[in-house]
Amino acid sequence: MSIRTIAIGLASIVLVTVRALGEANENFSVETAGVRYGFGANNLSKNFQQIEATTDFALPMIWDLGRTWELKPRLGISLGMFGNYHESGPIGSVGPILSMAPAQSPIALDGGVRVTGLGRRDYVTRDMGSYLQFTSMIGVTWKIEERVRVSYHFQHMSNAGLAGDNQGVNMNIFSVEYCF
Repeated sequence: MSIRTIAIGLASIVLVTVRALGEANENFSVETAGVRYGFGANNLSKNFQQIEATTDFALPMIWDLGRTWELKPRLGISLGMFGNYHESGPIGSVGPILSMAPAQSPIALDGGVRVTGLGRRDYVTRDMGSYLQFTSMIGVTWKIEERVRVSYHFQHMSNAGLAGDNQGVNMNIFSVEYCF
């Protein structure tokens, strides 16, 4: 699977989603754009790295959890490179993210699951088992300035048992984003 195939597939999913949500509500908008970098979080993943350009879209809803706490959904999209010290290939993902925080707080807890496509599934140190992966993450974001947000997320990516090899890759992911 080439980076072009991944990019076209992700762009198609994003365009359909953006169009549907945009028609449903005018509050759907680009929230952030930035970069993220990650490295392996355990022995099985220690040689892997990931770097991506990322965009989050604010979805037109907020759930009040009481006592000023809110739950805000976003749609996250990313495209970049994934690999180890020997070889790398394209990676792209799209999926929902939920942020929970007190209203107007600069710090939020995040969690989400994304559908992920890999440009290669076989690496010298690991066979990912499939080009299709599922990426789950949990972490914290901090809006350090009006227009700048930083975050740390623990991420697990695996094929969810859809293919033979399913050890997965655990990553520490750091990001810097511009807030619109």
